Amino acid sequence: MKNKHMKKNKILVTIFGLLLMVGLVVATTTISDTFVKFFGADSPDNALQVGNGSTTLSIWSENDTVKINATNQKIEFYSPVSGINLTTVNRTGYVLVVAPVGTPADYNTDASGDQTEIRNAIDALGPFGGGTVIIREGYYSTSGFIEIKSSEPNVTIIGAGKGTHIEGTGNFPIIETSGKYTVIKDIYVSGVGEGGGSNNDGIRLASGSDFSEVSGVWVSAVGQAGFQITSSFNKVHDNTVFLTGSDSVFADCYQIKGDNNLLTNNVCEDAEDSCIEINFGDFNFVEGNYCFNTDVFSSIMLRTSLSNVISNNYIYGSDNSGVEMFDKSHGNMIIGNYIDTQVESDEDAIHVCLTCNNNTIMNNFIVNWNSYGIGIDGSANNTVVIGNVMQGSTHKGFVRDEGVNTVASNNLEINTDFYNLTIGTSANPINTTMYSPDGSQFECGVDNSGGFNCV
Repeated sequence: MKNKHMKKNKILVTIFGLLLMVGLVVATTTISDTFVKFFGADSPDNALQVGNGSTTLSIWSENDTVKINATNQKIEFYSPVSGINLTTVNRTGYVLVVAPVGTPADYNTDASGDQTEIRNAIDALGPFGGGTVIIREGYYSTSGFIEIKSSEPNVTIIGAGKGTHIEGTGNFPIIETSGKYTVIKDIYVSGVGEGGGSNNDGIRLASGSDFSEVSGVWVSAVGQAGFQITSSFNKVHDNTVFLTGSDSVFADCYQIKGDNNLLTNNVCEDAEDSCIEINFGDFNFVEGNYCFNTDVFSSIMLRTSLSNVISNNYIYGSDNSGVEMFDKSHGNMIIGNYIDTQVESDEDAIHVCLTCNNNTIMNNFIVNWNSYGIGIDGSANNTVVIGNVMQGSTHKGFVRDEGVNTVASNNLEINTDFYNLTIGTSANPINTTMYSPDGSQFECGVDNSGGFNCV
């Protein structure tokens, strides 16, 4: 729909008063060739912009939304709809609003091809070096992807939480950005499941979108990845991906193909591929994420990836390994993860492939697993296994070590039926006294078969 830039004669007198106020507050700044624009003048937002192309100030003309900060003597701008201090959420002072027909906004949508109006709002930010697009609560249907181009840095897209629902209807990413310093927050995006196809990501941080941040986003029913991260130095946190595809579609919740990214406090449920996959990605930090019910592949998978930290994640109900290092993944640290309940397969809870070297597995807790707790394939070199705990009564064993130069110490195995404990290895036992939950005392040492057990 059309951008409603409207002037009203009845407030022309106010314009000069506001310009005078700007001159008084910003006394050291000279604004020449001043322009004045209204945006949505008959809507509750009623934004007035004052500037000269290089210096721009947004003045809001209703509901006491222009305030002077008594501490720093700067103008602050507040949304009359949400009360948000726009000075803190918007980098450039330029804000546009998108909403369904019937809701006052700069751009109105009609639940068909709505990427056009959202894209027009992003286009309008270009002359100002970026800004904020607020997408109000409502349903938005897109027949193509919402693109933020590499020439469009500093774009922020903010929704109203899960009430802002953007649904893609074809084989394309719902939102794709190549612009640096993009912020996407508080929206819900979805695809059409199996019909979405292999290009149907929820949020795609494409090459060039470095230093971006995504938070508070829900993703469902996409045909490929919930999040695909191909760029570097991004923060992706506090998001949720669920029902990612169908039984015949392989899809990751979070797929990282870049370097130095931070992936924290996210949720993945019912992934058809992996919860988190790092594919040719190095120096990424993956911490505090929740992975529930992963099909087909390992919950957290590293493929040809170097020096990543996988820390303090909760993994439940995997059909494969909980964490797997595959195909020349070297120098990774797997620390403090909780891996619970293997569903079907016979894979190790933490698996190191035969071409993976110099990896560290430390302080992980493994419970209710059918196969081995930690499996190290032949030729895997210099694996360090320290301080891990495995609890349960049905697993095959704790450490399956077929590697070269493996260092293993201070690992604890607890059989919950008989309180049999294995500490360290039979070649390197640690003599100690242990207690069961009912207070019974057990003396631990090497038994007649060479195993180190507690009796």
